[in-house]
Amino acid sequence: MRYLLLSFILLFSGCFSDPIIIDYGFEKLKNFTELNVLPDGVPVYFENYEFILTNPTDKYKHGVLGDSIESESLMFSNSNKIIEINFSPQVFEGLFPIVKDNLIITTLSGNGKGAQIVGYDFNGSKVFSSSILNSGWRQVLDFESSEYIFNVVKPHILGELELLKVEGNKLVQVSSLVGYSTHKIGSRNLENYEFYEVGNNSYLILPTFDFNFVAIVSFVDFKLKEVGRIEIGEEVNSIENINDEIYVNNEVLNIKEILN
Repeated sequence: MRYLLLSFILLFSGCFSDPIIIDYGFEKLKNFTELNVLPDGVPVYFENYEFILTNPTDKYKHGVLGDSIESESLMFSNSNKIIEINFSPQVFEGLFPIVKDNLIITTLSGNGKGAQIVGYDFNGSKVFSSSILNSGWRQVLDFESSEYIFNVVKPHILGELELLKVEGNKLVQVSSLVGYSTHKIGSRNLENYEFYEVGNNSYLILPTFDFNFVAIVSFVDFKLKEVGRIEIGEEVNSIENINDEIYVNNEVLNIKEILN
């Protein structure tokens, strides 16, 4: 799985605790023993850091991944320090944060509201945040150049692919398209999409909202534009990049031919 294997894998309601330096021994954290970890959380590794979601709670009942248990904090470490970020009164909706370019990107929900995206640095300090949905979830897909974040807003009832830009301590929308979804309610699959490069151009490959087509979306000059779609003939359950080939439901999809 992409986030389990990659060496990267991560936003502000006005009620966050300061980062906490805790006294667990490094080897204990490294083995995740005697820690109150999220039972189905996926450890993330970036350079010499390790990340794990902790303090599971059932106080937020959204159940986007099929259960009512979410994490209230994130613990991460290298050989020099161990830091815990407390999300309360919100919770983290997902199985892992996204870590890249020394940023930790999280999707937080709760406290009477829907989801928002919050970014932290490796000192555990908040760097930026998006707006908060009145209700519903955001699935963060990835981010580019530490400035642009891709997410799908309400993938189950709206399906808006949104590109956000970091401006100061805020995330602002710079482009969006409606009609896509990367997740089905209750599913544990958070990786039903891929980023793909052809020449100097980058594309996002993802299902349409009805999961009957695969769409190819470019983001030249960071403006989203659908440049093609392919009817699969069955429900799109998986999209993977294996050795620079895109596989949809385990069948090769010739993206280069489609783009030509």
